[in-house]
Amino acid sequence: NEDIWHDAVSKDLNVSKNQVFLRATALLYNEITMALNNLDSWASPEFPSVPLANKMDQCQIRSDPKGLVLIIGAWNYPFQLTLAPLIGAIAAGCTAIVKPSE
Repeated sequence: NEDIWHDAVSKDLNVSKNQVFLRATALLYNEITMALNNLDSWASPEFPSVPLANKMDQCQIRSDPKGLVLIIGAWNYPFQLTLAPLIGAIAAGCTAIVKPSE
């Protein structure tokens, strides 16, 4: 599938396939790798320091998904401006709606 995407984008934007890989695909691979490597630390609860009166309580800060993400793509950077925010939205646990450029 990657070759099909590279062919389509290189024909559409009139650039070589190597430029498509370097400008788009490699950046997305880095985004995915960073999200996978940091997902456990992002999702784990934080335990803040509390005053002496609350030491017996279990105080923690949890990161929960907050809602819906609308991603509107652009024609000039179809991968970065559409799929990179989608990676972050999925990593955050949010629901995402993607509208590609027309």
